[in-house]
Amino acid sequence: MFLILTPFAIEGTRNSGDDLIIKSLINLLNHYSIKTLNYKIISIAKSTSNKIQVLEKIKISEYDAILIPGFRVSIENQDILEIRLKYIEKAIINNIPVFAIGCSWCVYPGIYYQTSLKINSKEKALLKYLLNDNKNYVSTRDIFTNLFMKNNNLFCENTGDMALFDKNKIHNKLDLNQLNRIAISLPHNKYHFKDAIKLKRMLEVNFKFEVFIVSHQKLNSEIDFIDCSGNSIKLDSFYKKIDMHIGFRLHGHKWFLKNRKPSFLIAEDGRGWGHLATFNGLGIHAFSLLEKFHTENINKSSELRKIHEKSRVNITLIDKMLRNEINNNFIITKNTLNAIDSLYPLNLKIIKKILGVDYCEI
Repeated sequence: MFLILTPFAIEGTRNSGDDLIIKSLINLLNHYSIKTLNYKIISIAKSTSNKIQVLEKIKISEYDAILIPGFRVSIENQDILEIRLKYIEKAIINNIPVFAIGCSWCVYPGIYYQTSLKINSKEKALLKYLLNDNKNYVSTRDIFTNLFMKNNNLFCENTGDMALFDKNKIHNKLDLNQLNRIAISLPHNKYHFKDAIKLKRMLEVNFKFEVFIVSHQKLNSEIDFIDCSGNSIKLDSFYKKIDMHIGFRLHGHKWFLKNRKPSFLIAEDGRGWGHLATFNGLGIHAFSLLEKFHTENINKSSELRKIHEKSRVNITLIDKMLRNEINNNFIITKNTLNAIDSLYPLNLKIIKKILGVDYCEI
């Protein structure tokens, strides 16, 4: 029996990308388990009203392990998810293994120089404890998070995000049967909504695509959009009708790569930028003035946000890069898929360690 902690906010944003991470892990575990997989999913999102009561009632000793895919590692002075740390502490006390799989960071704008920032001391102490005990497992999902951890003397593997992997599609070729229907995923930051609308017009006029704007989370807006919030099934049901994704949501981008469809990511912070750097992926940073960001600015995120809000996404550059990718038979995307495939064996190692010899057919 496994306890899976999810940041999916069923009472709040209902971000379907968060659900995609969890369901991708469960699908892999189910595929390789020779016995019926028993698990319980617990929401630790800030908006989950009964999370403290659930923690107090849960009997950790009844579980074989706690699984935490997509663990966001915080920097000093950044809000941390205290409830997640309490679960880890409870597991340590009860000698229950903890698997923090595909850890990420969320720093703005999230570039190389910021990997020298300090990890929250409380999280660092717990992560260090987990890494020092072989029964636990900690990995990162991109090279920036990995370097961020390394610079804080926490050493672990980079395994990518579980949302990138589907046993039935790994090593498959890129699906280029048609390129007509395009989805633009809306950003976290609402000041980029105008950029999404401008991008839609460019794609309709310059490429003659049929374009749909998509929201991954609960949203009240005058923008005409497709609501894919709620769970990963909502993403599956709509995105399977779409040929390509061009947008801001990292897990929209990853859904398309996992399903072997082309995608262009407009990275909003360290999560997206770290992904593009890891896989040499097709995309740009939403912060068009990024080249002016230097080492002396690594602690000035609040000031940069003010500049960013006045900054516009470089739509002309997207047009140029997209044309180049189409004309070159999506060579960048194909190389990204090869890089994703190369990480799959590491994820099988995680699955095998979670399931144990008696439960795994790998």
